[in-house]
Amino acid sequence: MNGDKKAPRKLQPNDKGARVVKISPYPIEATVSRRDATPTAAFSAAIIRLEEFGLVCKIRGQFLKMGELFDISFELPVSDVFVDEQVRTVKTSETNEVTRRDGVDTREKIVTVEFHFKAVADINKMSIRSFLHRIGQKKILG
Repeated sequence: MNGDKKAPRKLQPNDKGARVVKISPYPIEATVSRRDATPTAAFSAAIIRLEEFGLVCKIRGQFLKMGELFDISFELPVSDVFVDEQVRTVKTSETNEVTRRDGVDTREKIVTVEFHFKAVADINKMSIRSFLHRIGQKKILG
């Protein structure tokens, strides 16, 4: 082979020459609503860790009580699986974050919340397990 030509790119099995873009699995955008509230009382959350039994998320400007029930809904990245389950607040911690907007510093309360699923539908549990395996967070034992 002379120095002017490049070796052809080797294609992997099932490679159609498409460009693969890797994305970060977290944060996952979610909508949280109180069990006894109107749908307009929903607020957004950013899931920073997902497990089969629950999740950890960051929420801005909300006050959550321990043991309180919520509905949470989110879509697993790079899939068509939409999870809508009931969760219970297990643990919370608050921090203040200072942001600068238009030259003015503002302080905003950020709550990190650990939720556990009250009961998970089998299809959602399998989808979450599969997602965790695909991102390398969980190993599936034979």
